[in-house]
Amino acid sequence: MSAGIRPGLWKWFVVSCHGQDLIEYTLLLAFLCLASAALFIGAGGALGGVWSVANSHINKGHHYAKGQDK
Repeated sequence: MSAGIRPGLWKWFVVSCHGQDLIEYTLLLAFLCLASAALFIGAGGALGGVWSVANSHINKGHHYAKGQDK
C-alpha cells in the first residue's frame, strides 16, 4: 500500500462503494491510462526530432571545439 494513503482509507473505499461504483472507477482509470499512453506515443515523434536536432548541435560544437570544423 502506498505510504501517502491513510491505512483505513482503502478499507473505507472498498466497503462504502458498491460494485457498480468500483467498476466505473476502474473504467475511468483504464480510460485515463489509455489516453495518457496515446499522448506519449503521439509525442514520441516530436520528441525524437528535438533530440535529433540537439544531438546535431552538440556534435557540431564538439567538432568546432576540437578544431575539426567542417
